[in-house]
Amino acid sequence: MSIALDPKRSVVVEACAGSGKTWLLVSRIVRLLLDGVQPAQILAITFTRKAAQEMQARLQQWLRDLALGDETAVRRFFAERGVESLSDAQLQRARSLYGNGCAIWRWATRRRCADSSPSAVWKA
Repeated sequence: MSIALDPKRSVVVEACAGSGKTWLLVSRIVRLLLDGVQPAQILAITFTRKAAQEMQARLQQWLRDLALGDETAVRRFFAERGVESLSDAQLQRARSLYGNGCAIWRWATRRRCADSSPSAVWKA
């Protein structure tokens, strides 16, 4: 599981329903955001709208929990996701992700791209 949680590694996740795929994918997204990756640089693929909505809802809830939770809870959250040692800077960044959430929610709900260039502007 630690390999799959490491956002620096490429992985393919195939598993049956209820096995924790959504937890894993959203955990990787949170770790990428913690590392400073811009939301527009993250691609998460799922096969159903229901799964995409679940991922979005879970991401929003987790970022809220990180912003409002006490330090122990935030450190425990990341320890469960393979980050055993969270620096003070990372702790501060984790707390700020929800405040930056409007940009993340706008990114997460985009449906089509204006053009195919890497710097394309996404439109709903």
